[in-house]
This record gives sequence, C-alpha cells and structure tokens, in this order.
Amino acid sequence: MTIADVSNVGNVLATGGSVTGVVTMCALFIIYHMANQYTSMMDSYMSQFQYAIAGDLIALVLSQLAAAYAAVKMVDAVATVTTGFYYLQRGGSATGDFLGLYELFAGMGYLTWTLLISIVGYVAAGILFEEFRVREAGAALGIYGAAFGANDGFKYLALGTIIGGGAWIASVALGDSATELLGFFDNYNTKVEGTENNATSVDTDGTSLMYDLIFHLVSLFAYFTVSTAIWLGGIIFGFVWMNPTVETNCLALDQSIKDKWEWIPNALAKQTKYDSCLLAV
Repeated sequence: MTIADVSNVGNVLATGGSVTGVVTMCALFIIYHMANQYTSMMDSYMSQFQYAIAGDLIALVLSQLAAAYAAVKMVDAVATVTTGFYYLQRGGSATGDFLGLYELFAGMGYLTWTLLISIVGYVAAGILFEEFRVREAGAALGIYGAAFGANDGFKYLALGTIIGGGAWIASVALGDSATELLGFFDNYNTKVEGTENNATSVDTDGTSLMYDLIFHLVSLFAYFTVSTAIWLGGIIFGFVWMNPTVETNCLALDQSIKDKWEWIPNALAKQTKYDSCLLAV
C-alpha cells in the first residue's frame, strides 16, 4: 500500500463501488438480526408494533449511513498528497491562486449537506418513535381501541424505508460524483490559457479559469439541487403521511330519527336500580 493509498479514506474504509449495491440489504439484514436477539420474530409473525419499530430503525440507520458515505467520499476526493497544493497552483493568475479556497467551500458544502441528512434523520426517527409512544399511551388509557390498526405497522415500515431510502439514494448520487465534482479543483492547471483561432497571443491570465469555474460551479449547484430534491422528497412524503388526518363530519340528524330514539335517554334517566335499568335497556 502506497502513501497515496493510505491518504485515500475511501480505500482505507474499503468503500468501493461494490458496496453501493449491497449496503442497503446488509443494513436491513443487520437490523433484523439485532432485533431478533430481543424478540421471537423467527418463531412467530411480527406484530404491527414490531413492523413500525423496524421502519423507524430503517429511517435512522440508512440516514446515518447516507451521511457517512457522502462524507467519506468527499474526503476521498479532496484529501490528496500529490495535487491541489498552493505551490503548484500559484502564479497562474490572481483567481487561480485561490483555487484551494474554492475547493474548501465546495467541500464544506458537501459536509454541511451530510450534516443536514444526519440531523434530519435523527429528527424524523424521533418523531416516528414519539408517534408510537403516544399511540401506546393512548391505548393504555383507553383513548384508542388499539395502539396500531391492522395495517399501521406496514404503513410506518414503508414510511421509514422511504425516508431512509431517499437519503441513501441521494447520498450515493452525490458521493459517487465527488471525485469529478471536487477533483476539478485539484487537477486544474491554472497556468494554461487559451488562444483565439490562428492567434499567437494567449488570453489574459485567469480567463480560462474564470469561464471553466463558472461552468463547473453551475454544474455543482445543479447536482446538489437534484440530490437534495431526492432526499427531501422522501422526508416530505414521510412527514406528510406520518400522522393520520382524521376529519369527523357531524351530520345533522333527521327529526324523525331523533323522535324514534328519544325515549332511550328519558328511560335511562328514570332508572334508580340496576335490575330495572337492565330491563329498560
């Protein structure tokens, strides 16, 4: 292993391209078997509560995996020992002297994005768990007939998968492009300028970099926008459908229906003994 390999975080952590295709299944496998140590999932059907908790874990774990993956890919693309140093880039132009600073801003954009994924992942998982706690407490107090309906567990499992999966897909899209999007700053030759057709004099120092940097930053911003839309789509979908919306419409009863059943409260109000009350009912 060379010095360059040691400095390459991706190589050290063995986060090659093959990991992208299997990490999701591995995460689900690990989550399931960790939970299986404390429950009897292998011997009986999972309850709706267990499905809901599984969805919460998937949202949390995949969000943190997504944040870590994108962060590692960013460091992998930026932390080099052969290119991108100031002494190699200075002297080409005033703009080119600050190319390392531009790379720093782009790298911080990556890390800020991964930080948001991590924080929002914890918040979303916490809100889901609080919803489960409220349901359990309500069922214990008799507010709900049951904490979870016949399909509520599947609903929260699906929502957790959408939240975590959206974060993971967006992170893979952005992380796997870090080498190209961030490697631009390390590999750009600031001392080369273009010339007009059949011209002998080159452009003013920094002209090529100015145009190329603008084009590249627009591409970088567009890629961030697309990846963020994928991630936020899962988050918004999860938050919208996380809590049920119950709309109760009180219908005005027809007077004939009121007259038909009016005797019931009157009859019950006159009862003073248990046996006679049963007979009246």
